[in-house]
Amino acid sequence: MLPNFDYFAPETLQEAVELLDKYGDDAKVLAGGTDPIISLRARERLPKMVIDIKGVKDLHELSYDEKRG
Repeated sequence: MLPNFDYFAPETLQEAVELLDKYGDDAKVLAGGTDPIISLRARERLPKMVIDIKGVKDLHELSYDEKRG
């Protein structure tokens, strides 16, 4: 069984940044994968908030531009 925590699923990068700014170290980011869920079940991590960024479309692609970096 997972520990109790508040779950947020922001849809924009701005929403994600605001949540991280607001909750700081009390929040953990979930970006896919099973390791975070296993850690939660084992109670190795006990965050007060989980911010799931899988729905943030701006984070679905990584690119590099010579001028912008």
